[in-house]
Amino acid sequence: MAPRGPSRSRLSARPPPAARAPSAWAAGTSGRRRARACATGRGAGPKGQAAGSRAPSAANMAAPCDLWECEDPGHWAAVLARHGEVLRARSGPQRRLAALDRWYQEELPAAIDSRAERHVTRPELEQLLSWKLARGRFRPRLQQLIHANPPELVVQRSASAFRLLPDASAAVTQLCALRGVGPATASAVLAAGAPEVVAFMSDEAVAAVSGLPAMRYTLKHYLLYLDQVQKRATALNRGGASGMWTPQRVETALWTWIVGQKLCPSLLPNLHRHQDTPANDDSGLRSTKLQPTELGCGLGPVQLSANAGHTSLDNALTKQEPAASAAE
Repeated sequence: MAPRGPSRSRLSARPPPAARAPSAWAAGTSGRRRARACATGRGAGPKGQAAGSRAPSAANMAAPCDLWECEDPGHWAAVLARHGEVLRARSGPQRRLAALDRWYQEELPAAIDSRAERHVTRPELEQLLSWKLARGRFRPRLQQLIHANPPELVVQRSASAFRLLPDASAAVTQLCALRGVGPATASAVLAAGAPEVVAFMSDEAVAAVSGLPAMRYTLKHYLLYLDQVQKRATALNRGGASGMWTPQRVETALWTWIVGQKLCPSLLPNLHRHQDTPANDDSGLRSTKLQPTELGCGLGPVQLSANAGHTSLDNALTKQEPAASAAE
């Protein structure tokens, strides 16, 4: 006959497994795991909150931690005023980017506006690409592709693209018919001649705009980005100097903010400052309402302009397929 198992009374006398006290080794292991989870941010707390993280305070939620989240035109203007210094930090000792940027912001817009019909030439397109690559990521193959375009075709396509504005989609598509030109390069061409409508699709500015999907060098992604930048320019103009902010100027401020944070964060204004910041504060944001001559970008003092042309501050401030595509 099989031996009888323990009686019900003995089984009920044992504490349930959950009620047993953990051994010292188990307690130590569990504690160490929790500590590692808090240190690395792994694990989730209530409602998806990372383990070990604190709920944001009301003050932190109210204070913008990034330029895109800031709605104060004074803060944006203070960032824009640092463009020249950030540009020099990005240029390095040879200052090549600074010279190219001055050409793109001043000489190229003036040349485009001086023509009976707005367009760019192939040499201008090649130099624009040099500016774009020096400002962002270097892709030497694009220069060969751009040079392969017949000069008369560059003039024809760019003139047609400017005529299609303000339809940015049609204008960018027209320029993308050129070899080596994707939405980003096309947007740089259009922004040089129509900054009141178009903004350059720089990697830095796109990354700074919250709410966009993962970066893709496509026309669809560019139009999503442009829509947000146009809306921000409109909002900034409502709260500050009317007509000062164009989509291209918003891009310049975003580029300055992102690159400045990496290379020279001490030069950037403190966006957490209150509006009653003292006038001589060394944070770079001397006041939320800057005077007209305080928006120089390393090219000397300038005056604000309410029109959308390339005079005054406009002169001073101032793909695409997935990664496998050569054009950008």
